[in-house]
Amino acid sequence: MSEYNDSLTRTNPCNHDDSKSYVNRVIHSTMDGLHPQFYLNHDFDYELLFEVIFDIVYVDLIEKYNSEIKNC
Repeated sequence: MSEYNDSLTRTNPCNHDDSKSYVNRVIHSTMDGLHPQFYLNHDFDYELLFEVIFDIVYVDLIEKYNSEIKNC
């Protein structure tokens, strides 16, 4: 998922006060990079997609945040 990799590159953990803020920013940035046709669908469930992506990447993002925040 290249959108996810782009989000990781653009989002600096040092700019976030806590891991929750960092995780939310990365996931929302990932979702913003998805194909815009998804959002033209009237029954598109944005929250469901957020939850699915959250479940997939949460542990990795927390580990990344905790390892990189030490260098800020």
